[in-house]
Amino acid sequence: MGWYRKPQVIHHYPPNSETPKDEYLRVLEAEPYSERAAAIAYFLGKHEDKTQALLYAKRLGADPDPALRFAGASALVRLHCEGSRDAEQALWRLLEDPSPRVRAKVAEELKWDSLPETGRLKQALARDAVVAVRVQAAIGLYHHHDEGCRSALIALTQDPSAEVRAEAIDGLQAIDPRKNPPSVADYLHFAEDSSHQVRASIAAWLQLTDPIFAFPYLSKLFQDVDSLVRFWAVIALGENENEVVTDMLKSAGHDPDPSIRAKALQLIQHRKYPACLELHLAHLSDPSTEVRKVVANYLEGEATPEHLPILEKLSEDDGNMHIRRAALRGLERIPGPEAETLITRMLRDPAQLIVKAAKKALEKRAKEQGVSLEVANTIRFGKAEAVATRIAFHDRSKVPLKAWEDFLVEVRRLDGRPSANSGTSPAVQLETKQGAHHCILPFGPAHWMRIDILPSTSGPACQPSKLLTPPSDKTPDPLVARQAGGGRA
Repeated sequence: MGWYRKPQVIHHYPPNSETPKDEYLRVLEAEPYSERAAAIAYFLGKHEDKTQALLYAKRLGADPDPALRFAGASALVRLHCEGSRDAEQALWRLLEDPSPRVRAKVAEELKWDSLPETGRLKQALARDAVVAVRVQAAIGLYHHHDEGCRSALIALTQDPSAEVRAEAIDGLQAIDPRKNPPSVADYLHFAEDSSHQVRASIAAWLQLTDPIFAFPYLSKLFQDVDSLVRFWAVIALGENENEVVTDMLKSAGHDPDPSIRAKALQLIQHRKYPACLELHLAHLSDPSTEVRKVVANYLEGEATPEHLPILEKLSEDDGNMHIRRAALRGLERIPGPEAETLITRMLRDPAQLIVKAAKKALEKRAKEQGVSLEVANTIRFGKAEAVATRIAFHDRSKVPLKAWEDFLVEVRRLDGRPSANSGTSPAVQLETKQGAHHCILPFGPAHWMRIDILPSTSGPACQPSKLLTPPSDKTPDPLVARQAGGGRA
């Protein structure tokens, strides 16, 4: 008899009449001004057929809808960066686009390119009337080292917009040291600027100069009313090894801004300060998780048995998982049963990353220095309290008898009682084909119950009390349970 073969039907679908241009326009019209629209236009510029790609990109850039011109800017910039002069000419026309969003998109796409032609485009964008366009131009002008771009970037430091001035100062300090960058000394008057963004940019620039020269200016910025300015002043002061600066960093540990407190503690760690440990311990109960994380990371490398209570507190920190992870790494460095107990407790952590790390730490400790029997069984079987409840009984146990007996022999009783019975030990309900029955949880070799044969459906119903009641001195019922004491049955 031959096998039956199902006939295969081949469907001939009509060819797709939609051209690539139609597909791009359909998606771009559905999501105008979106990242997806810009991405599609960007990959249009990467198309292998540059002639067709340029044709579609120029059509998008000349479309009456500003949303399509916005997307076409990405494609034209991509083609321009690959050397297309036609794309460059189209971009010059987009610089006069009536929509500020289109001009800002051109500036944003061009800012990281360093072609000389791009530098001329950025110089024109730096004279735009819209702040958002000038901001993007200020970010990208430092990539060009010709006189025109350098003059345009310096001119933006006098811009009416504080955001533009701040980006221009950041651009000046980012110039390659081999390209004759300007000196911060010519721009120190911006430390008195009315904008906190500009003052913060000057503080960041002072970090790159001589610490002795920068100290008087940073001392003033260190007391600024704005937290962003103080933050950058603290970072810049960290380059100065003077003891006066160390005292200033200590005082920054009481700043109302948590980022400043955390950064000050991090900088003090790298200085020769004898009371560094005490300073970190003073911030153990800081309300900010950012600060407590710095404390935990520091104690991780300085952990000793005397720090066990501190590490225990950090291991229970519910504000940040990384604080508990740092505490665990600190506990790994401490030998002894106390640290072993704390690591075992972290097996119950809600973060699985910490649970895996704690188990790995216990396994490493067991190989190198040995662990207690309870911890060894926890590593082997999981949490001892939950092992027995995970076993399924369906007329017979699915766990091999040998492994079951090995577990009972090795795991000590967790309730501390000499024997198991329904009055002193918990019970677990077993779902069987005959209904719900009960059995005493096995807690160790001292006294335990093992179910051999469950009652059949044809026999009399087994009462739960009969299973829960310990057998008397008489011969036990072989059809219900067998009692074993002090070892295996």
